[in-house]
Amino acid sequence: MSLSLLHMLLNWEVFTINLNSGHCSNIAAVCWSVNGEFVTIPANVAVLMNDRVKLTCTTDDSSSSIFWYFSASGSTDTTSDSTLLIVNDCNVEQSYQSVYHTEPTSAGCNLIINSTRLADAGTYQCSDQPHYAAAELVVLGIHFVMLISEF
Repeated sequence: MSLSLLHMLLNWEVFTINLNSGHCSNIAAVCWSVNGEFVTIPANVAVLMNDRVKLTCTTDDSSSSIFWYFSASGSTDTTSDSTLLIVNDCNVEQSYQSVYHTEPTSAGCNLIINSTRLADAGTYQCSDQPHYAAAELVVLGIHFVMLISEF
């Protein structure tokens, strides 16, 4: 991996998003809105394998239910079957409880991965239905190759 690509991944900024009459910052991943939409959205992030990551999602409506969806990186399947529901109303689906944890807030639900794996890389979407915001998680791993030569 070239140094410039690594630098780009480690300094990845959150995308700018426009939510109807709201505005989101491309630096702090914070949105302001008056239409029952997002206050904070998840930010694009690059981490090393085994790092902890927290993706935030907050609305301006404390009665909203937050859902989190995941699509694996490199997936060539573009059907909705490749997008997995991992959190339903801030509760981690049973089959994903070994990987994901949630942190309920007064008007949202943060998604936490305590020890990232390469398989965790992909797109994460938070949704309060009908609105959604997405972020990419890049997981950088180190592979060692041992060369044994005969003398």
